[in-house]
Amino acid sequence: MTYRYSDINQHDARYNLAREYPGGIEMLAKRMGMSVAVLRNKLAPGIKTHHVNDEEDSLIIEFSQEANVEEPCRALIAKNYRHGLIAFPMPAVQHLSDDDLTHALCRAMKECSDVTASASSALADGRVTAAELDQLEKETQEALAAIVELRERYRARAEGSK
Repeated sequence: MTYRYSDINQHDARYNLAREYPGGIEMLAKRMGMSVAVLRNKLAPGIKTHHVNDEEDSLIIEFSQEANVEEPCRALIAKNYRHGLIAFPMPAVQHLSDDDLTHALCRAMKECSDVTASASSALADGRVTAAELDQLEKETQEALAAIVELRERYRARAEGSK
């Protein structure tokens, strides 16, 4: 049986992130100053004898951000979700034109619509599979991030109006 990695699981997400680092786990280990074998054991979801500590976790995120790896905070987001919290990057608000606000509003509505479509599809047969749940969680996370971005744009606009 093949192991199915999920970015909703913090350990899987961290492992996937390290694999996507330019040069993979080998280059990330070198950057972190540890052997490839040790880092691979710390990251492998099935190995229970080695664990990534908080500082190493932050370094993996930091180095992945520097290397422009897609979604470098995914393991942190998954960890927060595991504990009943919702985390997503706060957007840097640079433009505050009416068009920017309208686009942010439309994006938030589109993301909410995607959640509705995924939920409707998942519930069509009366049960929700693991793959459908992963998709629903991903869509929900994207919708929440879009809503927070919209909120931040409105807040920045209001502060600029004072």
